[in-house]
Amino acid sequence: MRRASLKFALLVVIRTASAQAPIPLEIADGGYLYVHVRVADTIDARLLLDTGAGVNTLAAPIFDRLGAQARSAGTHTGTRHNGETITGPIWSVSSISLGSFTRRDVVVGKFAPPNADGMLSMDYFRDVPFTLDLGAGTLTIESADRLRDIAARAATIPIRLKTNGPHELDFFV
Repeated sequence: MRRASLKFALLVVIRTASAQAPIPLEIADGGYLYVHVRVADTIDARLLLDTGAGVNTLAAPIFDRLGAQARSAGTHTGTRHNGETITGPIWSVSSISLGSFTRRDVVVGKFAPPNADGMLSMDYFRDVPFTLDLGAGTLTIESADRLRDIAARAATIPIRLKTNGPHELDFFV
C-alpha cells in the first residue's frame, strides 16, 4: 500500500498562538487518531482526536481522580450525526495540556470511547490554528506567521464553522 503524506490545516478564527514542536499522533487501525494530554496538570490521558465530537469528554476513572476539581458547568445539548439530540451534564476542569499548549477551564462531558480516556473535540482548538501531518503522524499548534506561510502554498478547502452554545464547535467541509 502506498503511503501518502496528507497535510492539511484547520483554520479557525486566529487568536495569538505560539508555534510548538510537533506532537506525536497515534494513528490506529481504521484511521483513528489519538493524542496524549495532561488533565489538571497531573493526570496523563490518551484521548481520541475526534473532529466530529461536539464537546471534549473524559472517562469516569479520570473524573474519579479529579474529584471536586471537576466543577459542574450545567448541561449541554448536542446533535448527533443522525440528527438526534442528546442532553447531558458537563463539567469544567482546570486545564488540558497538549504538548506545550494549555487550555484553561475546559468544559468536558463524561464519556470515553473504547481504548481511550475520552475525546478531544474541535472546541479544544477554538481560535487556535493547527496542522495535522498524517504522513509524519504529528499535530502542530501553529503561529500566525507559520500559518501565513502554509496558506500561501496550500490548496484551499472551504470550511463552514457552526457554534452550538459556548462549548461546542462543529465544522462542515
